[in-house]
Amino acid sequence: MKRWILTLLAFGGIFLFVTACSNSENSDSESEEGSDVEVPKGGATEIVMWNLFSGGDAEYMQNMVDKFNEDQSEFFVNNIMQEHSEYYTKLLTSIGAGQGPDVAISHDYILPELVNQGLAVDLGDIASEVGIAWDEFNSNILEATIFDDQHYAVPIDTHAQIMYINNELVGNAGLLNDDGTIKMENSMEGYLEFFHTLKENLPEGGNMPFAFSNSGNDPYWFWWGGLYSQLGGRGITTEDNLENPSYDLDTEKAIQAAEFVQSLYHEEEIIPLNIEDFYSEFQSGNAATITTGVWATGIWEKTDGLDFTPMPIPRIFEQKGVWGKLSYFDYALL
Repeated sequence: MKRWILTLLAFGGIFLFVTACSNSENSDSESEEGSDVEVPKGGATEIVMWNLFSGGDAEYMQNMVDKFNEDQSEFFVNNIMQEHSEYYTKLLTSIGAGQGPDVAISHDYILPELVNQGLAVDLGDIASEVGIAWDEFNSNILEATIFDDQHYAVPIDTHAQIMYINNELVGNAGLLNDDGTIKMENSMEGYLEFFHTLKENLPEGGNMPFAFSNSGNDPYWFWWGGLYSQLGGRGITTEDNLENPSYDLDTEKAIQAAEFVQSLYHEEEIIPLNIEDFYSEFQSGNAATITTGVWATGIWEKTDGLDFTPMPIPRIFEQKGVWGKLSYFDYALL
C-alpha cells in the first residue's frame, strides 16, 4: 500500500493522509458504487478516489487522473465525483466505518475534524522519502495543515472569489484602460461609480452590470471573507486558546459590510434580485461582470464567443481582502 502512495505523491505532491480505508486491492475487485469506470485487467491495483468538484475543476482533475493512468500500468485511479452537499457527511462516515475511499479531496476546514478524530496521519517519513519541500509552500497556506508541529496535509490549491468582466460590454461602456484593466478608483465611491456608469452605458434589452446571487454561499463569501476583511474585521473568535476561545467579532464592521452588500441589490440597484442562474447570465454575454470563484474560469474558457478577463475583487474599503479556502487530497490507508 505504501508503494502506491509514494507513486501518487511523486506524481502530484499535493496530498493529505487519513486512516481507515476501502478494500480495493486489485483490478478484479468490485469498483465503488456509482462508478461506471471499467478498471483495466492485467493486475493493476485499483485506487478509489472521491472528489467533490464540478464544472471546469472536475475536468481538470479528471485530466490529471487520466494522465497518471496513462503514464504507468501498476495502478489505476478510479475517480468518482460525489454530490457536494452530502460529501463530507458521507466521507467522514465511510472513513470511520472503514469503508471509505483510498483517496479523497477535502477542504482545509475539515482537516481539524479529521485530526481530532484520529482519521488523519502525519506525513512524516513518507513526505521526506518523496522529497516534499515544505519551505516551497506559502507559509499562510501551509500553516493550516500543521498540528502539534506535524504535517497532516499538502495543499492542492487555494481558490479565491474573484471578479470577471465581459471585455466587450465593459469596453463599449468606456471603462477599460489600454492595458485591459478597469477604470475604477479603489474606494467605495469608485466602486459604485464604476457600476452606475456601466449600467447607464449597457445596450438596451436586458443587459445587467453585475450578475450575482442573492442567496447561497456567494453573497456570504463577498460579505464576510471580502468586505468585512477589507474593513479590517477580526475573526469570530480569538486563536490564543482554541479549547476555550473568546469571541472577537467586530460587530460594527460586520454590519457595515453587510449593509453595503445589501445596498447593491436595493438602494443602488446594481445587482438584479432573484436571478435564476447568475452563471448563465454571464456565460451568455448578458452580464457585464460576475463575482464568483476561480473555479468558473474553465467554464468561461470553453464558452464560444465569450471574451472575458479574470481579476481580483477591487479594494472597496481600507485594505485588500477576499474570501478563499484550500483543498487537499486525503488518503485512506489499510
